[in-house]
Order: sequence, then C-alpha cells, then structure tokens
Amino acid sequence: MKLISTLVFCCLMSTNVMATQDDKLRFCDSDCTSEFQFFRKFSREGSSLAHHSLSTMYLLGMATDKNVKVGLRHLNKAVKANEPAAIFQKAYFYHRGIFLEQNTDKALLLYEKAKRLRVKGATEKLSLLLSEVKAAKNPKKTITDKFGRSTSPSLVQHFDENIERQRE
Repeated sequence: MKLISTLVFCCLMSTNVMATQDDKLRFCDSDCTSEFQFFRKFSREGSSLAHHSLSTMYLLGMATDKNVKVGLRHLNKAVKANEPAAIFQKAYFYHRGIFLEQNTDKALLLYEKAKRLRVKGATEKLSLLLSEVKAAKNPKKTITDKFGRSTSPSLVQHFDENIERQRE
C-alpha cells in the first residue's frame, strides 16, 4: 500500500513538471537521480505511473540526457496501460504538435478518452480543440466587437462561447 501511495504521489508531482522550469526544482531536491532510479525500477515491474514519470524525465532531460524517442516510448507504454494522465498528456502533445506531429483526430480521440476517465482539464481542452476545428471549417464567420467593428473571432472567443453554451 505504501508503494502505491508513493507512486501516486510521485506521478502527481511529475505531471506538473512540464509547466515551468521552477517546477523542476520542486520535483526533485537535487539532481533527481534517486527519483529517476526509483521510476526505472518500478517501470520494469510494469507500473504505468512510473512509465509516465520516466516519460516526463526523458522529455525534459531530468537526471538523464534529454531523449524524446525514449520519453515517447515510456509515454506510449503508460497510454497502453490506460494511465489517465498519460492519455491526457499525449492528447495535448498531438493537439499542440509538441514532441509529436500535430494530429487533430488523434488529439480528439485521446481527449475524449481522458474526459471519460475524468482527467481534470480534459473537458476544457476537448472543447477548445473542437472550437478550433469549427473555426477552421468556418473561417468567414465574423463577430461585432463592442465598438461595432466586424472581426473574425479569435480562438479564445470561440472557446469562451463554447464554455458559455455549456453553462446554459
């Protein structure tokens, strides 16, 4: 039980690692070597949380050389094991074209799966991507700003409109 709670804690810490460089300092007390070894050990035993954490460490070069290929391999193992945070992360990578070639269809599928798994933020990212797809299909749609000028809506405006519709 202690092992599982430790893995969960470490994975939760690693999912926030990609936000800023300051988080890197909070994730590891020093050079992250002990955490890296910890995750390597448990990934060999099949832990999807450990695979997801190693993915982050390889992608960012924490306690190891940056290696996108190995990082994505660990991410794929975590996704195949149905690790919710890994599914969300891969969807985001496809959505934004980070580490992977941008692929809207794959991002939509993975965001949907993350939403079903109740990953925090998945519903919002899915709505954003759907509004981006809709905006791309209807580029001639215009809106009137508060000064009466006609403009094309920004992605933020599309996202805000979609959120407002969901609240009603």
